[in-house]
Amino acid sequence: MASTPEVRGNAVRTTWLLGGSGPKQSVTFSGGDPKARMNLILAAKALAEAKNHCITRDEVYAALQNKGEETPSRVPTLKQWLPEWRRMRLEAGDVLEHTLLCNERTLVAHALPFLGHLRLTDIDRDQLRAWVSWLKKRPATYGKKNRREAPPLAGSTVRNYYETLSACLATAVPLWLPVNPALALPGERKNYVGLPPESDFDGMFLEPWEADAILAQCSPELRDVVFVALRTGARVGELVALECKDVLFPRTGGAVVQVRRTVKHDGTIGSPKTKLSSRDITVAGEAAAILARLVRGHRPGQRVFRTARGVAWHVGSLRESHWHRAVAAAMRCPDHMPPAPVKPAHGVVRGLRPDEVSFCGCEGVLRRRPRIHDLRHTHASALLESGMSPKKVQLRLGHSSYQITMRIYAHVLDNGRREELDALERFLTEAPLLKLAG
Repeated sequence: MASTPEVRGNAVRTTWLLGGSGPKQSVTFSGGDPKARMNLILAAKALAEAKNHCITRDEVYAALQNKGEETPSRVPTLKQWLPEWRRMRLEAGDVLEHTLLCNERTLVAHALPFLGHLRLTDIDRDQLRAWVSWLKKRPATYGKKNRREAPPLAGSTVRNYYETLSACLATAVPLWLPVNPALALPGERKNYVGLPPESDFDGMFLEPWEADAILAQCSPELRDVVFVALRTGARVGELVALECKDVLFPRTGGAVVQVRRTVKHDGTIGSPKTKLSSRDITVAGEAAAILARLVRGHRPGQRVFRTARGVAWHVGSLRESHWHRAVAAAMRCPDHMPPAPVKPAHGVVRGLRPDEVSFCGCEGVLRRRPRIHDLRHTHASALLESGMSPKKVQLRLGHSSYQITMRIYAHVLDNGRREELDALERFLTEAPLLKLAG
């Protein structure tokens, strides 16, 4: 690899070994605009690496001498690079097309407004620091329109956006960039751009009485989804996309849910999140009976979970309308209901909004507002507390790695039961005595 450009006064130089191990070659540009010099040396470095260093210094000069000041204009801006980046990743085949599309949308919404006009060679550490500072003040958005006052982006969100941009810039090395400016150099602290610290897990684990309180407020069709979600730990998109042919009923009893597809963010049906997300989930008890009832008498390609009108659930409608409504109803105390809406001059009285709940603290009234995804967290925490190994939980949930499971649920694990600690104490006490007796 050609050396990182060396700045010496008003000159900049890069060197390489001919053919990778032959005589040393060097190219130097001096005078003129500093940015133009740097762009020329970066073009020379990229050319040498593209030829696998099988190019002499004179050939590099000859290739660049007719371009002169036009070389900087050949470097694409971040906005121009995004489509090429997505194309290169698709050809590599290591990322799903839907994931790349979501990443591109993230950069269009949160990186291009600040960095999109800059050429790749102009995105340096100072620009990245300024962008991160801008992101930390940027408000979160809800849905297609940000109608409410929103807090700033969460720290984990800012870090995800930065990692997405870093992956985009990494693809431009060595074609346009000598190194990825979003990565720390060896021996340098990693967080040199001022990223917010990693936030603690913000999921919610429901107590049994809390889950029962929500189930009691669900319509029959919604209750089927919520109950099976609590017993399987499947993502809501995976349950909504489930077809009758994906549910098997072994002779030994129970059921097996084959997760092979999911609902994407844009509403389309596609492959699960990762390879390990394609999995089989065993089900027993009432959840298996619910699945048998929903599958019975329907064609293999029909959806398992359907609304009262017999059509497939829409994930957004299920979450925003039905789930939030059931949670709000569980947060209202019959003896301390929130104030009734005022009757308008014309029309009918509106119903209670999801944010209009009771604050009495009576027993049996839900005091927290869980997300529907927290049903998955509740399932996982219940498995770990019941003694299932974290590795089995990882495979059941479809996490891409064991580390993800441990990062999310490590605090649920028992750090040592009393009988286990007693056994440790006996071992440490008896071992020295046995040694002396011997």
